[in-house]
Amino acid sequence: PDELVAGINALVDQVNSEDHPVVAGIRRSVDRPQFDRAPLSYLERNVYDFDRYLATRLSR
Repeated sequence: PDELVAGINALVDQVNSEDHPVVAGIRRSVDRPQFDRAPLSYLERNVYDFDRYLATRLSR
């Protein structure tokens, strides 16, 4: 089990490190004034749920 967990953690770390530059670029783009904000799609419900979870946990 420890080896399985270590393998999963390594995979998550690899994926996150590959995604980080892309996510950072998107964040910079949406922070620009010419970006029009819009409601999330129903396909992005998990993003909304996670945002609410973080807001709740951080406000304690």
